[in-house]
Amino acid sequence: MEYDDRELSGIVGVVSRKAGTIAGSGVKTVTAAKDLLKLPLKFFMQASKNNGATSEECACESKDKQEEGRKNAANALIETLESDVASAQRDLEKAHSDAEETESKLAAKLAAQLSEIEEEKKLLASDLEQAKSKANEAANREGDVKAQVTALKSDLATALYQLEEKSQPPSDISDVQPEEETVLSGPDEDEVVYDE
Repeated sequence: MEYDDRELSGIVGVVSRKAGTIAGSGVKTVTAAKDLLKLPLKFFMQASKNNGATSEECACESKDKQEEGRKNAANALIETLESDVASAQRDLEKAHSDAEETESKLAAKLAAQLSEIEEEKKLLASDLEQAKSKANEAANREGDVKAQVTALKSDLATALYQLEEKSQPPSDISDVQPEEETVLSGPDEDEVVYDE
């Protein structure tokens, strides 16, 4: 799943801060343990500086103080660690909750985008089918028009041929005599016929 840059940087920042908190707790632990290990030597040197007595009573008191100091340091360390761990745990839970919320929002956004894409895909498919249908209709009309044009050309050629046939004169005019001329060529009216 892809995240927006701002949301991704926010998640990375939260996780980085939590990791820093845990790392800081580790450093505190190491420092406290180091101080705890050095504690007996400090008490011993301090006791040696304050009084130079090396009696058994001073050694016992010094030992009791060392034990008490160790316990106090250990308790303080435990409290600090528990507080840091609890704080880190709360921060991690919040970061986890924020990440889940962000993921849920992004999933919903992605689902909406996919739905829109599907709708656009359906519309495009419908438009494509309509375009194909119109193209087929245009092709059919074009075929009909071509057939009509061919028929008109044929009819025109026939009409022109018939017109030319009618407009041509007869091939031999002398063979054709009008009926009027035949009537006139009868006996001459002026000719007188006498009976003998």
